[in-house]
Amino acid sequence: MSDRTLIAVLLVVLLLLPACDGDGGVSKKTYDQVKEGMTLEQVEAVLGKGTRQAAGPEYDGVLGDVTAYRWEQNGKSITATFVDGKVDSITRLGF
Repeated sequence: MSDRTLIAVLLVVLLLLPACDGDGGVSKKTYDQVKEGMTLEQVEAVLGKGTRQAAGPEYDGVLGDVTAYRWEQNGKSITATFVDGKVDSITRLGF
């Protein structure tokens, strides 16, 4: 490999490093992108595929379809609760 090729490869790697988020889908940055009213499809576009959870007792008596999804990575987690298919609340742990 010539010196010019090596320098070009190093420059490309250095330019791409800031785009890499060390926490992947579960990070403060991605948590801040999830907003109330988003659909599961929109949230999964930001965080990746989530794991369906049981909705907590705070949703007892809520009219409508209630589901919760969790995303976990590196000791951190994000949980979004959906009412009628839209984010109603979002919480984070381990940040």
